[in-house]
Amino acid sequence: MNNDIIRNAKILIVDDQPANLSVLFDYLDDFNARIFVAQSGQRALKFLENETFDIIILDIVMPEMDGFEVCKRLKAKEESKNIPVIFMSALADISSILKGFEAGGVDYIIKPARKEEVIARVSTHLNMRYMEQMVREKEKFESLAVMAGGIAHNFNNILMGIIGCADMSLMEIPANSTLAENNRRIINLCERASLITSKILDYSGHGQSSPERKDINNVVKEVSELLKLSVSKKILLIYDFQSDLPQVMVDTGLIGQSLINLVINSSESIGDKEGIITVKTGSMACNRDYLSECHIKREYEGIYAYLAVKDTGCGIEEEFINKIFDPFFTTKFTGRGLGLAAVYGIVKNHKGTIRVESIRGKGTEIKLLFPVSNEQ
Repeated sequence: MNNDIIRNAKILIVDDQPANLSVLFDYLDDFNARIFVAQSGQRALKFLENETFDIIILDIVMPEMDGFEVCKRLKAKEESKNIPVIFMSALADISSILKGFEAGGVDYIIKPARKEEVIARVSTHLNMRYMEQMVREKEKFESLAVMAGGIAHNFNNILMGIIGCADMSLMEIPANSTLAENNRRIINLCERASLITSKILDYSGHGQSSPERKDINNVVKEVSELLKLSVSKKILLIYDFQSDLPQVMVDTGLIGQSLINLVINSSESIGDKEGIITVKTGSMACNRDYLSECHIKREYEGIYAYLAVKDTGCGIEEEFINKIFDPFFTTKFTGRGLGLAAVYGIVKNHKGTIRVESIRGKGTEIKLLFPVSNEQ
């Protein structure tokens, strides 16, 4: 049993008896879990208006509102219905246990509970929740990717047909005529539209990819001149490379394009002000706790090489951080269009993940992490 998943988990304990709260707090505090306590059902529901939790441990016999009613109410709300609830009660009769499951509980522990039992039950349901989140994310991405890829492919075929017809018309009309100029504009606009469809194909996983074992430092150096052109003259572009970086399997062109997209996004977040963008490479050991807070859920625990872009821009509102990689999501603070969505698709198809850290008004760091190749 992997109990490490309890570390840093956000847990709400609901019980009207301070002694019971103290015991459970001591059990879970050994794992450095983030523990919140509520001494009534009303207080627990109030917590859930502004907070979300990884798991809830809920007493049944409480004044004013019992645990069964609390569970029914939180299961009726969209934002809290997927939080696993473990009932913990001295009620040991079968009817109470069944009533707990009918209310929406995932487990039932009879008091007094031993520490080993509590840890095992909590760990089990946190692991199950983690796996369910991975499945939901995978299904969401795959369904959107299939739809986006199909649309982009068909749309690109239409664009190629328009470009072909315009090219043929140019062969039959005077080069300096108004009609010729209009045809050249048509070709130019179609080519720009084709760049958008190529980004959608990258996001969906249908783009062209030719991975090879590479040092990410070299990938950055190959696009360094383009990066200079991607930022304003008021922005200082800094490179911070780790030497002897472990190699990873990447498509140089796609990762280079991802880096350009991130730098452009950072430049836009700084705007017309002076600022700093740091492009950093490195390697690190990633455990499940770290990976669980990344945008792409990964089970592989081990060494990852990373490529990070950090800026001194306006930062991202916390409520938007989980949305910035959605296709076409935008705010005036976080860049535009398909740039970040394409980065998401490219990294996902490289079996990598993404970590975002941002402080409103101070800046953002987006880190692309790639599992180190076993073939060194």
